[in-house]
Amino acid sequence: MQSQSRDPVVMPASQGDMPQAVPSRLFEAEDPAEEELGGGSERAVYGACSAETYRAAGSLHAAHRDAGGFLDAVDRFSTPDFWRRDAAVKSWIYSGGAEAGAQGLDTVRVFYHSGHGSMEEDGQFRLPMGALWNGTNAAISSREMRLGADRLRYLFWSASESLCLRGGHAPSRTWAEANAGLRMIFGFDTVCWDSDRHGQAFWEHWRMGKSFSQSWLDAASDVSTDQIASVCAMASTPDEALERLFGERRFSATQGDPTWWVWRWTQSLAQHRRDPVTEIPRAARGLRLVHCDDDLETATGVLRQLEIDPRTIPLDRPGGLRVTSGGVTFIRSPRGEIVLEFARPSRGNRGAVSLHRRALVSRARAALRRHGLLAAGPELCFDRILLSMSAGVSLGRRPDCLPQAVDELTIQFRQCFDRIAVVSPETGWVRVVMRPDGTLLRIQSRLRRQAGPQGGAEAAHAPDPQPDVSHLLARRSALLLRDLAARGAAPLTLGILPGLTEIGYGIRSNTARLVARQGVEITCVRGFRKRYWIQSDLGD
Repeated sequence: MQSQSRDPVVMPASQGDMPQAVPSRLFEAEDPAEEELGGGSERAVYGACSAETYRAAGSLHAAHRDAGGFLDAVDRFSTPDFWRRDAAVKSWIYSGGAEAGAQGLDTVRVFYHSGHGSMEEDGQFRLPMGALWNGTNAAISSREMRLGADRLRYLFWSASESLCLRGGHAPSRTWAEANAGLRMIFGFDTVCWDSDRHGQAFWEHWRMGKSFSQSWLDAASDVSTDQIASVCAMASTPDEALERLFGERRFSATQGDPTWWVWRWTQSLAQHRRDPVTEIPRAARGLRLVHCDDDLETATGVLRQLEIDPRTIPLDRPGGLRVTSGGVTFIRSPRGEIVLEFARPSRGNRGAVSLHRRALVSRARAALRRHGLLAAGPELCFDRILLSMSAGVSLGRRPDCLPQAVDELTIQFRQCFDRIAVVSPETGWVRVVMRPDGTLLRIQSRLRRQAGPQGGAEAAHAPDPQPDVSHLLARRSALLLRDLAARGAAPLTLGILPGLTEIGYGIRSNTARLVARQGVEITCVRGFRKRYWIQSDLGD
């Protein structure tokens, strides 16, 4: 029997006192896999593949660490059944053509793949292999795969263009032929980052009480809000499919019905984003930040706004906690992230959405102020607006569809020090999420509080003469290309992503330093693409 996380009960207090709440342990290791009906003795649930060297694609840096991060979280509550890497990643794993008893992806309920991928114009997804199988199949297409006929129910593709849903593409177009029982597919509509964070961050968000789909979308945003993650769910009716898409939190062994396909995604709006800083500030300094475990000031202020006495909440204990009061849920993760939940995500209404930036930013700031997230006085600047959207289609006898709808608006702010923004994607931001009608859904905060200038020193001016930022970044890019080419499958071409070159504070551990940061996309000879962050410290 799986243990269930329960929200605490707010206890009555004496007159004039704040109510007290007993927090629940939300972040304990807990297996989300449901027991199979009938209670079979064999329990093959989790498996993974990752490839960094290929027969028909360029090399990667982080695929093994990405899949390893996913499986490390699994290992807290269950033993993964297999993890195949590089030359062990062959086409039979995905097509079901192996000898009896071999472990392919359809021998487990949850399968995670990290590596290259690409989408063809005809809607076929191509997956390059680490080695040949029977002398053939350097890559396999989605139409050659067999998914879900046996055990597989949840498929994670940490690969570029693995779940495309724009430009004439749709998850059903790519995966319907291969699907024989999947419940959910996780992937990307765009080229994605070669990052070690996708798999690990998925579990971090899930342990905060989020659904599978929300955890995947938020994990991708932790790496970069300039990649579009996507999730698809299949069921017999549109209501069942939407409930699975927005609410599923347990890995069920029950086969999915392929009649209805519904999907959701989050994308950043290019016309509603902050202009990047490309000149080195003259008064930059190294900053010392309060460690996440020791920074209780913001959490205390938020709890007081919820009329909960912070003295009754063990904020300083290891791990995270969850408290509910007055219909609002307060969550603090082990990494110090604070989340306020006001309502659960759901599909929005079809129709035009008003995007008046000034009004949205004003409403978002008011929400932050009202709920105590500005009490500590962080300096914030508007960063961008993101849209979360959904759509669907029926493949049944009577074709039908769910038109594209806007489900959520996210207003993201960046933390600043002396008017210089933090550019690290995984921290230094706060997001206010609301429905198109203005209903507040949740607030997510990863703000860091300053302890003082690094080493107690006064502000240090930028070096004079100032370094050539473009030259520094070009050197870093050249080193990345050389390293990837040395591992095989050259030539590679590198392109700079527009609008993703910026100077600001990069945070590592408890130190913030001025850095130059740039997003690049590397294409290998057969068209497989991945994105990377290039970063160079300034002033050291």
